[in-house]
Amino acid sequence: MALAFLPSGFFAFGLFVSGSHIAVSRDLERIEEARIDQNRTRQISPFVARRLSALQEAPRKQTRYFERPVPMLTLFHTPGACSQASRIALEEAGADYQVQLVSFATGDQHKAEYLAINPRGRVPALATENGILTETPAILLYIAQRFPEAALAPLQDIFALAQAQSFNSFISSTLHVAHAHGRRGNRWADDPGSLEDMKRKVPETVAAAFTQIEENLFKGPWVLGENYSICDGYLHTVAGWMESDGITPTRFPRLLDHRRRMEQRPALQRLNATENL
Repeated sequence: MALAFLPSGFFAFGLFVSGSHIAVSRDLERIEEARIDQNRTRQISPFVARRLSALQEAPRKQTRYFERPVPMLTLFHTPGACSQASRIALEEAGADYQVQLVSFATGDQHKAEYLAINPRGRVPALATENGILTETPAILLYIAQRFPEAALAPLQDIFALAQAQSFNSFISSTLHVAHAHGRRGNRWADDPGSLEDMKRKVPETVAAAFTQIEENLFKGPWVLGENYSICDGYLHTVAGWMESDGITPTRFPRLLDHRRRMEQRPALQRLNATENL
């Protein structure tokens, strides 16, 4: 379904945004529900193979969010930001999705067009036929549940799934916040001295979070153990910030090995090729 911005901030063709309110036509819901039900009946290998084949034949074009209509699923994304975890998950799932780039350099996240999508002015945001999702842990779980054939989360084990959510919540609420003190300190303070103190503390606080992961949370060879999951793309995304936070990756040998494993995955190789990461 092609969606387009209107001057009022609404989307055309059934899905519209007004503040945080979303409305979706029931006809489109029925179509999508039928498509999802059909996908769930397929075996994992043929499903993923078909999706990856289609992606390879027609490479996905990245655009700025205001340059063209917005289809579903649509990931609003900034390369190198935490939204990278959601894009990795979509690629791993073999999902049919569109990337809409949000440039922090030009302040796209503060413009009215994007604030109509995510009033908090942050990435990621995922436009679905049912509305807009924000916050990385929620988006990752949605992708895993929407594409169960990809086996991106232990959906049938409620305790293991809660462990996955616990890990992703730790990254979101602790590690990412510590990282943000070095770049977004004005969220918490205005005094120049306070901002400098926060920046100086970043290598210590971020390293402390990675120590918790290295020693206590990471099971190996993947985050949850033997099986790859949505947690791994999230970890890889934030671990890529180590050097810029003044941390030497060799301090964390298990996480460094995880980085090497991730770099061998076809989904990540496709993203690296398109985003030049």
